[in-house]
Amino acid sequence: MKQITNILLALILIPSFTVAQLENDEILENLKSISSKNDFIQQSLTSTSIDSTIYSLITTQVNIGTLNEEIEIPYNHQKLEYLGFMHPNKTKLFKANPISSQNNNTPELDKKLYIFKYEDFYVSLESKNNANILNLYYTLRAINIIKIRYPDLYKNLFLNSMEFKTKKPKYGNWVNSNKAFWIAFNTNPKYIASNNTIFLKDGFFSNSQVEKYRNIALVNIDSENILGKSETIGSRPLYNKKKNSDNHLSYLKDGLIESIAHEMIHNYIDLAYTYNKSINEIKQNRGKLNFVLAEEIAVLNTSLPYFIKKGGLNKQIISYYYKNIFDYNIGILKKANLLNSYGAIFTKEFADNNWKTIFKLNILD
Repeated sequence: MKQITNILLALILIPSFTVAQLENDEILENLKSISSKNDFIQQSLTSTSIDSTIYSLITTQVNIGTLNEEIEIPYNHQKLEYLGFMHPNKTKLFKANPISSQNNNTPELDKKLYIFKYEDFYVSLESKNNANILNLYYTLRAINIIKIRYPDLYKNLFLNSMEFKTKKPKYGNWVNSNKAFWIAFNTNPKYIASNNTIFLKDGFFSNSQVEKYRNIALVNIDSENILGKSETIGSRPLYNKKKNSDNHLSYLKDGLIESIAHEMIHNYIDLAYTYNKSINEIKQNRGKLNFVLAEEIAVLNTSLPYFIKKGGLNKQIISYYYKNIFDYNIGILKKANLLNSYGAIFTKEFADNNWKTIFKLNILD
């Protein structure tokens, strides 16, 4: 009887993190089962050594012209932290503006989620099924490819965004920066991806009345549409493969990299509008009739030329986006007689109607 009592007492005294640890072990094992041809034993290595090896693996493949979808790399096991199945507010990132149904600032995150941290990135899943484990693995892969294959993009959209560009804004009385990046797999996007900025006030600059905002740049990826089931929306129209799973995998290996970059350009507008005149004008026109279409084609026509120049992205996805989004949106704006007026917001002086020259942001040049 005493032995049974001791066992029951021991069970009661088991730390609460044990369940999370078991869950963590399960997820990590599933991640490790997603094999990589270039995986290596990381246990005896420092985190810096692991990063150095990953860097070498990517650059070696890039130097021989390997497309993004063919790059084989692991992630840094030491950097991945499973925070648990929790509401995002429990991460304490949102203390200045908690996510809730009352303020409705980010309804897609207002629930318990499986949350992971990797460097300055948070990744959330609504379930831990096999598809979402794949989503997690390839998000970690995308982060490393963006950092190493596209360092100038990573610097402009991520690293530099974590610093305050100025203490003296031209528009308004506040300055934005990002303190972290959140990639969420949910069903918030209408098609594949969407963006959001969670604004978080962080006091004032010293001896100043200018407010500081340390925000979360959010990228949503539709976990249903990328599965390749729909003939009209998501990964299948992009890659046109017979098996749903092949379309899903192609998107994760290729399109996800472009989606993250694309949505971060939208978020850049939220970041820079208080000190950048041209960005401020874009921000002020949000909400006008069909202006969302003009911003979309300008962002698309900023990310795609960059990837065309740097290489790595599947030409099929580039062709699809130009034909089905850029050209389509141009047609709608033309019918509404908005092309010239909206074009002038992005390029002040233009003599011809070369819309690919006009609708573009100069933040990746």
